[in-house]
Amino acid sequence: MRLPGGPTLTFRVNKYTLTRDVVSSLRRHRMHEQQFTHPPLLVLNSFGPLGMHVKLMATMFQNLFPSINVHKVNLNTIKRCLLINYNPDTQDLDFRHYSIKVVPVGASRGMKKLLQEKFPNMSRLQDISELLATGAGLSESEAEPDGEHNITELPQAIAGRGNMRAQQSAVRLTEIGPRMTLQLIKIQEGVGEGNVLFHSFVHKTEEELQAILAAKEEKLRLKAQRQDQQAQNVQRKQEQREAHRKKSLAGMKRARAEADEDSDAEDPGAPEEAERAGQQEEEDEAEYFRQAVGEEPDEGAPPCPANVSAAADRILSGFQEGFLWPILVTEFLVAVAGNSLALYRFGTREQRPWHPAVIFSAQLAVSDLFYALTLPPLAAYFYPPKHWRYGEAMCRLERFLFICNTLGSIIFITCISLNRYLGVVHPFFTRSHLRPKHAWAISAAGWVLAALLAAPTLSFSHLTTPQQEGRCSVSRPEACIKCLGTASDNQLKAYTAYSLVLMALGCGLPLLLTLAAYGALGRAVLRSHGMTAAEKMHVVVLVASGVVLYAGSYLPYFVTRVINVSARQRWRARCPSFVDETQAVKALDLGSYVGHQVTRGLVPLAICIHPLLYMAVAPSIGCCHQCCLGCKEGRASENAESSSQPLPLTATDTKTLGPPSPELSP
Repeated sequence: MRLPGGPTLTFRVNKYTLTRDVVSSLRRHRMHEQQFTHPPLLVLNSFGPLGMHVKLMATMFQNLFPSINVHKVNLNTIKRCLLINYNPDTQDLDFRHYSIKVVPVGASRGMKKLLQEKFPNMSRLQDISELLATGAGLSESEAEPDGEHNITELPQAIAGRGNMRAQQSAVRLTEIGPRMTLQLIKIQEGVGEGNVLFHSFVHKTEEELQAILAAKEEKLRLKAQRQDQQAQNVQRKQEQREAHRKKSLAGMKRARAEADEDSDAEDPGAPEEAERAGQQEEEDEAEYFRQAVGEEPDEGAPPCPANVSAAADRILSGFQEGFLWPILVTEFLVAVAGNSLALYRFGTREQRPWHPAVIFSAQLAVSDLFYALTLPPLAAYFYPPKHWRYGEAMCRLERFLFICNTLGSIIFITCISLNRYLGVVHPFFTRSHLRPKHAWAISAAGWVLAALLAAPTLSFSHLTTPQQEGRCSVSRPEACIKCLGTASDNQLKAYTAYSLVLMALGCGLPLLLTLAAYGALGRAVLRSHGMTAAEKMHVVVLVASGVVLYAGSYLPYFVTRVINVSARQRWRARCPSFVDETQAVKALDLGSYVGHQVTRGLVPLAICIHPLLYMAVAPSIGCCHQCCLGCKEGRASENAESSSQPLPLTATDTKTLGPPSPELSP
């Protein structure tokens, strides 16, 4: 495979005529595919000894096409001719492209038609001799020899349509385009990146050329020198970083060895206790990392210094102790009151059996109520000092219920939105096929799905032992027990994957279903002709508020959770290289951490508002349901009248089916 190596010739197109324009200007054009099966015959004119750039142009054009061996070429394969003429005065190149055809000489038009297997029109002829006469019927444009000097004997016989072997023939050229007038601008070494060998506008003396070459060489030399210096700097910094890392590891090992020696010296007869103390110290360092980063340290990675982890723990825990716990207490009181009132209303005012909309709303209220019951232990845990007092089993159960009821609320919100969509857009299907038993089955499946998605939390959650002996207090946070929902060291990758799956299946997919259902519902309401503008606005505001509440509480929580995990992993990777506590605190990504803690307060806020949106009676939606039924019935009546067929379900029949369906407003 040959690749271009230069030089590069740049031309300016002064004139250009398209092939279709050239062909359209001819009365009879010749254009067929067989002409392009073989390379053309290249004819260069006036490319004399006018300079190296002219010679280079001629060489370039010659190498554009395959060379022709005059001793072996078959003349019948030459169907085209490419003529390039160079004008030394204007320095322009005229580019012409012709089709070659061989025609007989001295034959009449009638004879040519006979040779071409076409029967001529002989109505005007008196005798057959007029048809065969050599001078009869010749066109003025026919090519005829004007002397012996234009006659050449070819080494091969050329035959074709209308031309036979051993016959005197003439060559006819028909232009097939394109037609161009070019001007050489410059010649450059290589493929557009080397020195300029020729330029039609810029002319330099030999001294100027030498100066330019010298400046270019100096520039390349300085560039190479800078690259060498940069490579040396990178190597030096890597060596310094490696030396600093080895020095830090050696100091940490030496400090740990000194601590072990001191323990042995104090109690040389208790080696098992000393070993347990060393293990406890390692657990303390890992606990510092868990509080600062939120994840377990990587296996085999250098541990974080104890003072660095303690400083990060104080910064991160301070935000939860000062901001989060009072919000959780307030949201607990409001959520318990609202959801309990909603369940009381469902149990006392709704007729049995419950409609599907009431079933889904009741399940949502139960899920929100269970979620609210997990807030007091969490608020007590965040109350200063941050300390878990209820044991490891309650720690795992609290984390599990937190995730399970969050997912349950999302699932039942999605069920309510889909039920509303079916009740408005497909009311006849809802009345005919959707029964309370179906709603109970879907609710049970929703609880099972939420429990399955939250089950890994039971394995990831765990307690951490206090780092110091004594009573836990605000002045001694190292003596407090922490309940962490993150994974252990050997489960870190699984925990990251679990967080991504939880965000996609537990939040992203239900959000897409809710948006699709409410979008179709809103479109049906806006197209309804039986509702007033105020009723439509009421419905749109109610639906939009539900979507905004969903997207503003659950979605930010799961997204910031993944972002916070990534930020903490980056901090953990840099932890062993921190010089002091100030550098470690500055390296913390407080933005992602604070954002995640804020979203932890938004999720309980959503369960406080759910009773207003999903459990309260909404007369406008019921009106919307009836009006949309009327719209569908009206369209069905029009279709029935136009098709002259009986309507299977009239408006009167629909009204007598019973009270308005509560699919939208339980």
